Amino acid sequence: LRQSSALCHMEDNIPTTTKRRSSTKNIFALIPNFPLCSMLQGEKHAWLEPNSRAGIKSMRNSPRPTIAPQKPQGAKKETFDSTKGYPGEGPQSIAITSANITSAGSLGKLDLDVSSIWCIQEHKLGLDQTISGAAKKKLKGWNKYLAPALATHSATSGGVGFLWKPSITLAGEPQCLVPGRLATMTIKTARCGNINLYSIYGHTGDKAGAANTRLFEYTMGHALASRAPFIVGGDWNMDANCLGMLAHRFPLKAKSMAPAGPTCFTPKAATTLDMFLIHPLLSLAVHEPVNTDHRHTIATHLPVTPPLHAT
Repeated sequence: LRQSSALCHMEDNIPTTTKRRSSTKNIFALIPNFPLCSMLQGEKHAWLEPNSRAGIKSMRNSPRPTIAPQKPQGAKKETFDSTKGYPGEGPQSIAITSANITSAGSLGKLDLDVSSIWCIQEHKLGLDQTISGAAKKKLKGWNKYLAPALATHSATSGGVGFLWKPSITLAGEPQCLVPGRLATMTIKTARCGNINLYSIYGHTGDKAGAANTRLFEYTMGHALASRAPFIVGGDWNMDANCLGMLAHRFPLKAKSMAPAGPTCFTPKAATTLDMFLIHPLLSLAVHEPVNTDHRHTIATHLPVTPPLHAT
């Protein structure tokens, strides 16, 4: 009020035009002293807070804004790989291949990268034998489980196991169920949950006889006990009709999936012995027929693969 009265006395002795300019300057000089104007300029006053001490304290402890560091110029932009799927989904399909390799040395002749998981039969590795040479180099970067083959009087027979890429997540460690004949492991998928995989090698020449029937019944009993969907791949040493006949003995109608052409070649005949037995729910995830792969140079058998859209 004192400043206002002083301004009024000064205006009496100043010309009109000068009076307007000076009064305007003085008014603008007084603006920063008003709380409302300073508040509009970004300042915060204690009398505006319900609890002045708490308000001042909250202002002091408020976090400072952070600025994200800029990416260096010239950095390469990562390209999106559709085979790996979208973030959090994983790959859109998983290839599971069954291969009777007749010996461990044939592992070096496989084009491993065409599949994600390999069900191996007849590697013939004994308890104290190891993989060497080209096969050892080929398996670099792959996870493997090759259960010991059966020991006979002269050599070893059979032998089953798995090869899988490090990107595959296991929910259960591989284990041998029947020496030389049956092995299993469990993988984890985003769409179908846990899936039990089996690698099987049937008895030669028995077809749907007593030995292969017992092996099949044991495999199905183990698969049904876990209540998880399953995939059994291997050299069954029987044709698709015999496998389908055995599968119909169980209330769960598992589906046998075999390629249209032969998978085993001998000087006497060409037969279809390598195939898959798949849980009915998982069979819906196989959108393409099971095919043989002629790119590999292993003897006697051709690998077979059903593309599974279940990751």
